[in-house]
Amino acid sequence: MKKLRKVLLSLILVILIVTGCSAKQYDVVKVDKDKNISLKSTIAMDDEMLESILKISSGDENTQVTDEMKWNYLDTVVEKYTDWDKEKYEQDGFKGYTLTYKDKINIDDLSTTEDVDARYIYLSNNEVKDSHLFKKENDVYKSIIKAQVPDEYDALYSNSDSNFEMTFTLILPNKSISNNADNVSKDGKTLTWNVKKASEIDVEFKIEKTSIVVYIIIAIIIVAFIVSIIFMIKKRK
Repeated sequence: MKKLRKVLLSLILVILIVTGCSAKQYDVVKVDKDKNISLKSTIAMDDEMLESILKISSGDENTQVTDEMKWNYLDTVVEKYTDWDKEKYEQDGFKGYTLTYKDKINIDDLSTTEDVDARYIYLSNNEVKDSHLFKKENDVYKSIIKAQVPDEYDALYSNSDSNFEMTFTLILPNKSISNNADNVSKDGKTLTWNVKKASEIDVEFKIEKTSIVVYIIIAIIIVAFIVSIIFMIKKRK
């Protein structure tokens, strides 16, 4: 049934190419200073695309498409994400879901110290646990990820770059050692790739915790500042 639905959607998308319908997917992986990883993905289609899909599926171009019908269809799109919290996304004429992975994950749970033959295709089968996103060598993490346009959007993307937008974003607790990202934030911590058919995510980084010495110095500076203010107030009196 799932394969049939994927084939059906691909055929529908071929028809939709000439109509200017749009879809998007934004995947975000965030690593914090405690080595915890959070995963988020936003999947959305514009109203024109949803209406066209539902009309073509019904076999009647005069079908009156309601918002309820659109959301019911989107429910089937994200139903495979059983381990994710789902929040409705509705913005700029797009409807869809923002998915957040429920379980807490440590980066070492998704890392290997051994050589691998192939990259992990991000969320290709909705599997997260026991997946290898990174290779760890000493204290350095190296990504072994490939971000790839889902099969069901392949026809749409292949024929019109403007109709399907997909990005993969990696947020780090500190600057990377190296990366091949398309866009890097000013602080060097947020790396974004514009996924074109398939993109290899190459990044090396360390997770550097703030030294206890730094906290002590900051505390001394704050105390000294407060004491100086109190001294100035007393002096004025």
